[in-house]
Amino acid sequence: MTIRRRSRLARLAVALIAALAAVLAGCGPTPPQELTYTLVESGSSDVWASDGPGLLAVASAGDIATVAPYLSPQAAATLETLDYAHEFALLILRGRDDRIPAREPIRRIVWWGNVVTVQMQLGEEAAAAPAGSPYTLVRVEKGPHWGGAHTLRLVTPGAAENILTSVRSIP
Repeated sequence: MTIRRRSRLARLAVALIAALAAVLAGCGPTPPQELTYTLVESGSSDVWASDGPGLLAVASAGDIATVAPYLSPQAAATLETLDYAHEFALLILRGRDDRIPAREPIRRIVWWGNVVTVQMQLGEEAAAAPAGSPYTLVRVEKGPHWGGAHTLRLVTPGAAENILTSVRSIP
């Protein structure tokens, strides 16, 4: 084998190794992404009878009927205007507890792998429990690297455990 041919094979091998390294680097896990969200509505629902929290996802127009009983007609109409290819909505129901809802209950929403985590502030203790179940409805942008989600988690800052975990596919 000539020196020229060996040199060409060596360059080809280096190019193939570099291309393979670039492909494999792109296959790694996506870093956590903070998702942008917009408040649609906050209020209180007498329909949610549970003392515990609830976390409902609206991933398509077909899901609106599930959450509509908890919302105002205007909020339900807003859900019909969402572009579900690029966004979804989350309804966070606090349940009946002895806390006054925080002014801004959601601290952040993060997507990592197939998990969407909502970090929520609980608010201050109250002398008497507020009537109904406080809720927050937000519209969430999927972000540029969105790959879908299957698990929704509701957590409070500093909590050792989730308040709630539910399984729901958001394509």
